[in-house]
Amino acid sequence: MAAVQSAASPKGRSSAVRNSILIGLALAMLHGYLASIYIDHLPLYDEMYHMLAAESWRTSGELRILDGEYLRAPLFTKLVGLSANICGPSLECARGISVAASVLLVFLVTVFAGIAMHPAVGFFAGLLVAANPAVIEMAQIVRFYSLHALIFFLFAALVFILTAHWRRLATWQILSFAGLAMVLLWFSNHLQVLTQVGLLGVILGAATILAPDWYGWFRRRNLWAKGLLISIVLAALALGALILDIEGKLQALQSVPLWAQARAHETFFYHNALKAWFPVLWPMMAILAVLSIARWPRLSIYSLVVFVSSLIVLSVAAHKGERFLLYALPFLFLPMAAGITTGLQLFIDFLGQRIRELSGWQAGHPLIAPTLWAIVAGALMLFAINQPIARDAARMVASSSPTSVFNHYSNVADWPSALDEIRQALNKYPVVLTSSGVKAAYYLGDFSFELNRSVLLETDTGAEFGLDPRTGRHVIASIESVLRVARECGPTLVIVDQQHFRHEETLTALDGLAIRQNPAANLLTWEIDPANAVANDPDADSFDPEPLDCRPMAL
Repeated sequence: MAAVQSAASPKGRSSAVRNSILIGLALAMLHGYLASIYIDHLPLYDEMYHMLAAESWRTSGELRILDGEYLRAPLFTKLVGLSANICGPSLECARGISVAASVLLVFLVTVFAGIAMHPAVGFFAGLLVAANPAVIEMAQIVRFYSLHALIFFLFAALVFILTAHWRRLATWQILSFAGLAMVLLWFSNHLQVLTQVGLLGVILGAATILAPDWYGWFRRRNLWAKGLLISIVLAALALGALILDIEGKLQALQSVPLWAQARAHETFFYHNALKAWFPVLWPMMAILAVLSIARWPRLSIYSLVVFVSSLIVLSVAAHKGERFLLYALPFLFLPMAAGITTGLQLFIDFLGQRIRELSGWQAGHPLIAPTLWAIVAGALMLFAINQPIARDAARMVASSSPTSVFNHYSNVADWPSALDEIRQALNKYPVVLTSSGVKAAYYLGDFSFELNRSVLLETDTGAEFGLDPRTGRHVIASIESVLRVARECGPTLVIVDQQHFRHEETLTALDGLAIRQNPAANLLTWEIDPANAVANDPDADSFDPEPLDCRPMAL
C-alpha cells in the first residue's frame, strides 16, 4: 500500500493536489464533450417552462408564461434569462448552464476525492461521474438538476471538512465555512426540495464522524449536564421536524403525477438503474465499501451514509426517476472509487510479490513496475470497454441521434418542421387545443386550451376546464370537453404531441369526428368544424352555465 500512503507526506500531498487538478481538468473536458454532443436535441416539455418564463423576465421583469406564472426555482430561470443576454435566447445557450454545472461537478468531485483520499480515487470517482448516463442526460436539458447536484455536493463537502477537521481549523475558518455551507444549503433547497432528503443523510453522516468526540465529552460530564444535552437534542429534533414539516413531506412522498404512476410501486427502481449502469461494480458494492472504509474510514462512511439514506427514502417514494438520485450519485462514486483503488493496490502488491518469487528479481528491479502497470492497465481497459456506460459513450460519439442512447428522446415531436403546415391550418381553425401547451406557447406564441390529463390534475380545480396557474390557460382531458370547445368556440385545431398524450380513447374519438393530418413525426393534428362537433355531441343542446374563454389565436 506504499503508493497510496505516500500521499500523506507534505511532498506527497503537494503532488496529490497537482495531479488531482490535472486529472480533474482532463475528465471535465471529456464530460463537457459528451454532454455537448446532443445539446441541440428537440426540446422536452419541462424545458419550455424555464425558456418561456426566462424570456418574460428579460422583457418585463416577471416570471410569466402567457397569463400565468412559473415560480419553481426562479433563480435558475433568471440564470436562463441572463444566458440569453449573453448568447441569445436559444435552447443550446440555455442548456449551457447545465453543461457548465455538470462539468464543474466532475472537476470538483475529482479534486476533492484526490486530495481527501488519493489522486487515483479522484480519477475513478471523476470518471464514474463524467461517463454516467444520468449525469450526461441532465446536463443536456434546461432544468436545474445538474446545478442542484453541484451545489449540494459543495454543501456536503463543506460539512465533511467542518466535522472531520474542526480541531485543525481556526475559528474564522469554521465560521466562514459554516456560513458558506448555510448559503449553499439555502440555494440547494431553492433549486430542489429533495435537498431535505440529502440533508438528512448529511446530518447522519456528520453525526457518525463526531460521535467519538461526543461520546468522550458525554462520559466526562456529570448527570445534569448529560440530561441538559439530551433535552437540547430532543428539542432541536422536535423544532426541526416542525420547521421541515416532516409529516407533510412523508405524505408528499406518496403523491405522484399521472404520467409517473407506472413506476410508483417499483421499490427497486433505483437498484435496477444502478445495476444496469454498473452490472459488475454495483453487486460488488459491499466489498468495495469495506475496502474503502478500511483505508479512508471517515469520508467513506460519511459518503455511504449520505447515499444510502437518500437511496432508501427515494426508493419508497412514489415519484421516481433517475434524475432524482443525481445529487446523491457522487457519494456513491467516492467509496466505489476508493474501493477500486484499494483493491487494485492490493492486487498489484500481490502480483509484484508473485513476479519476484517466480523470476528471482529483487524488489527494486526496473522491469517490475512496467510489467505490473501493463498487466493492470490492460485488465482495466478490457473491463472498462465492456461496461454499459462505456458502450453508451461510444454510441454517443458514433451516432448523431440521441435516441441511440437516451430512450426519453424517442417519440419527441418535431414542432419546428411542422410550423408551416400548422400556421396554414390556423387561417381556417384559429382556436388551438393542444396536448403540449408550453410548446405551443414557445413555437406559436399562444394556445387556447390544453388537452392533457396530467396537467389537469395540477389545475386549481383538478376538474375539466380547470385553470393551470403556470400558463393561465384552461385544461381539459375528455372528448366531451373537446366537443364543447369546438361547439362554442368555433373551428378548432387539435395538436397532439404523442410523447405526452396517453389517453388513447380520446385519440380514437378524435379520429371519428375530425379531419386528421400528420405534419411531422410524432405530432398529430385534427381539424374540427363546429357543425361536426354538434353532430357528434349528444349534449349539444344542453345549457352550459358559463361561456368558455375561447382565446382564438391572433393571426
